[in-house]
Amino acid sequence: MRPGNTLEHHSSAPGFAARMRIYFAEMFPLPTHLLVAVGMFGSLASFVARTTGVEPALLSWRGLAGIWTVFDVFLILRLMDDLKDRDIDRVLFPARPLPSGRVRESDIRGALAAAIAAYLAVALPFGVAFWSALAVLAYLLLMFRLFFVPGLLRASLPLSVATHAPIVPLLLAHCTVLYAGTSGMSLASVRWRFVVPFVIALWTAMEAWEVGRKIRAPADETEYVTYSRLLGVRGAVSVSIVLRTVAAAVAIGLGFIVGGSAIQIVLTAVGYGLALAMDLRFVARPSYETCRCRAAAELFGALFLLAQLLGYGPV
Repeated sequence: MRPGNTLEHHSSAPGFAARMRIYFAEMFPLPTHLLVAVGMFGSLASFVARTTGVEPALLSWRGLAGIWTVFDVFLILRLMDDLKDRDIDRVLFPARPLPSGRVRESDIRGALAAAIAAYLAVALPFGVAFWSALAVLAYLLLMFRLFFVPGLLRASLPLSVATHAPIVPLLLAHCTVLYAGTSGMSLASVRWRFVVPFVIALWTAMEAWEVGRKIRAPADETEYVTYSRLLGVRGAVSVSIVLRTVAAAVAIGLGFIVGGSAIQIVLTAVGYGLALAMDLRFVARPSYETCRCRAAAELFGALFLLAQLLGYGPV
């Protein structure tokens, strides 16, 4: 190839920004994750505000700090997952941006470093919140290293889930500390006896999504390890239903105890009922056409977060 052609080839190659647009579009849709971050932090902040009697402050710089924290941690998790799973993805998901070469490993590592720096910068001015941010980051790094037993974790989906699941309550605990710090509240003034079960409700709703997205019809199973492959259709769907039941029951119970509005209780119940109907249809007739377990988990999760966000007063 002549030098002129080489220069033309490199000058027309996509730059970092273009490659990351590809990455975000396929692996981390920004609007979707921003909405989830608003729902998770907004729900938590509104609940903490209601139970402590302070003015909700979601639409403020304090709220934005919390929303960014949740969004950024999800981004860090996604970037870490792509790096640690790159060898597996080359075999099972070769069309993804990193294994296909449309995004470089250096792009992912650069974005990861920037995301971690931004995450810590938000918590830095708030004392205890900075230390809780470091605790979350330490756990993220352990997850990235697969707790230094990668062979054991990759061979066992349940063990991998058991070690990775605590990141959600850790993140929500940090967000509570951050919200208290940015609102001028002491940690002692937080009504933890209500906040802890609320965190459990948010956590189990997220775990139901994690299970639901890894359920397939028997004819659609591949080498990719799913819950339905390990537990069978009935077993996997049962786990998802149990998690949603815990989330809905705790949330509705707290709504009655701390005075959530009727919309909190109704939306939670509606989301639970719709998702349950979708799952039971799949259990009755397991097939590609009836397998809507991921959609059921996403529907419940969306209505659940919306219910908690709207149910505890103005944001």
